[in-house]
Amino acid sequence: MKNVLSTWSTGGGCSALGCEMPYSKGGKVMVTTADGMAVPTDPETELMLVGAYPEASEDEGKVVEILGREGLNRWYLENVGYSPDADAGSSIPINELLMDVAEMLYLHTFGE
Repeated sequence: MKNVLSTWSTGGGCSALGCEMPYSKGGKVMVTTADGMAVPTDPETELMLVGAYPEASEDEGKVVEILGREGLNRWYLENVGYSPDADAGSSIPINELLMDVAEMLYLHTFGE
């Protein structure tokens, strides 16, 4: 079963797309707008923050800034070795691409 991003409240009126990493000890990934305050409204073209965090802490994580679908595919190509869209022969669903990048960021950062 594939991991899926869902909307999370992050406190103070802020929100993010997030997913707990089921194979970790409480790790999670989150995707927000560039200001870290909200769920991206247009992830196809929007500047976003993609973060990976161990356990319950948000202070020890890794966050990367990515611009839209093109940036998500570029990050994946540079860090994993191929572009998900190119590999599929067409654009995969944006939420799937976001999750793929977030999950690989988590795995590359924490090696779990």
